[in-house]
Amino acid sequence: KAHGEILPGAGAIENQCFVVAAAQTGEHSDARASYGHAMIVDPWGTVLAEVREVARMHQLTVTQCNPEEGNTIAVAPIDLGELERIRANMPMDAHRQAAALAYSL
Repeated sequence: KAHGEILPGAGAIENQCFVVAAAQTGEHSDARASYGHAMIVDPWGTVLAEVREVARMHQLTVTQCNPEEGNTIAVAPIDLGELERIRANMPMDAHRQAAALAYSL
């Protein structure tokens, strides 16, 4: 639960990309329930949309896909122009050194 928002956000920031983190939620049977935290995160780590019970409290975008079955999906706009601006202003890819990332025993 504690990692549900932090890890996708960190991944988005570190890789300068949008992250769509899919996860199952709900009760599947009497013996099995999932507590996933599906979300869409922008390259700054901002949660654009999420699917979980408190999403409504944060007034984030949650769209009911099939309310009879309890299925939900998160929908958010992806601005590729903003992504290009972020990468142009902070060219992290140009600073990567393949030799420094190589692993050997």
